Amino acid sequence: MTMLLKILLSFFLLLPITIGFSIDGYSAPLSSETSPTANIRIGKHKNYLRIVFETSENYAEKASVVISGKNDIKVDFPLVITLKHTASKEIISSKKSVDLNEMVRISAKETSWILTVKNLDDIRVSKLAGPSRLIVDAFYTEAPQDNRTDKAVQAQKVEAMPSFFETVVIDPGHGGTDAGIRSGEYVEKESALTLSKEISSVLAKAGKKAFLTRKGDQALNLRSRIKIARKLSPEVFISVHMTGKNGFAVYTAPRSDASKQERESSLSRTIADKLAEEFKTEVRQEKIPLSLLTMVSATSILIEFPDPKEFKYDRNSKKRLAEIIAAALVASYPAPHQSAEAEKSQGAAR
Repeated sequence: MTMLLKILLSFFLLLPITIGFSIDGYSAPLSSETSPTANIRIGKHKNYLRIVFETSENYAEKASVVISGKNDIKVDFPLVITLKHTASKEIISSKKSVDLNEMVRISAKETSWILTVKNLDDIRVSKLAGPSRLIVDAFYTEAPQDNRTDKAVQAQKVEAMPSFFETVVIDPGHGGTDAGIRSGEYVEKESALTLSKEISSVLAKAGKKAFLTRKGDQALNLRSRIKIARKLSPEVFISVHMTGKNGFAVYTAPRSDASKQERESSLSRTIADKLAEEFKTEVRQEKIPLSLLTMVSATSILIEFPDPKEFKYDRNSKKRLAEIIAAALVASYPAPHQSAEAEKSQGAAR
C-alpha cells in the first residue's frame, strides 16, 4: 500500500509538467512560451499572387483579411502565431520584415501580419479544408496609370469643394457569412467593402466626415445597420452593393415628404448622369420601398455596381467611381452661397 501511495504521489507531482492546455484547437505545454506555427507559401499567376497560410482549421476559419492601405493586406488570426516560409524554411518573427518574393513583403504590426504587395488592386479570400488553408489571392497591375485627360481629372476633383453637408454614412452590403453574389473571382461582400472604403477616402479628403457601418468582414443585420446610421445622424446614407447584371442601378424609396423625395431623386439623377457619361453604360433608376432606406432619416440611396464580368474593377476604375459619387454629392448639396447664386441667375434668365 505504501509503495502504491508513493507511485500515485509521484504521478500527481509530475502531472503539471506533462499536461497541456488547448486554445482554439492548439495544445501546448503550460511551461512553453512558444506560439503555434503556420506555414506560408506564395505562387505567382497571371495578374495575381496566391498567398497560402497552412494552419489549423480553427485558425484559418476565424482569420480576418482586409485591405488596410494602398498596397497593404492585414491578416488577423484569433491568437498570435509564428510563420514559417515554406520556400526558404525561414521562421518569420514579429521583429522583422521579410521579402517573400520580389513583389511581396511581410511584416508584423501588433497582433496582425501585414502583406505589402506592389501595385495591389484587390483581394480574394478563401478558406479550405484538408489540409486547412487560408488563401489570399492578391490582384495587381503591372504599371498602374491614369489615362484620363486633365479635363476629366479636374472635373472629378472634390478636394476642398464647398457643399452643404458634413456627414455621410456608407453601408457596405452583406458581410460575414452573408457573402452576397459571387461572380468569377469576386465576392460581393468584399467588393462592396473595398468600394465603400474608396468613397469614404475621397470624401474624407474633401473635408467630410465619412463613416462605414462595417470596416471588416463582419455580419450586420438590417436592424444593426439602421441603428448605426441613426446614431451618427448623417445628412446622406449610401448603401453599396453589386449586381449580377450589366450596368449600374441607383435605388431610392418612395417618400410622403415631397422635399425629401426631391432631394433623393436629384441625388439619384446626378449620380446616374455622371456614371453614364463617364462609363458609357446603362444606369437604371428605380424607387423601391426598401426598409434600409425608409427607416433612415437621412437622404438615402442604394447603389448597385455592375457584374465584374462586365466591368473592370482595377485601382483606377474604383478610384474614379468614388470620385464620381463624391462629386455627385457635392453637386446635389451646394453651399448656401452657391444655391443663392444659382437662384439669382435663374431669376435673371426668366
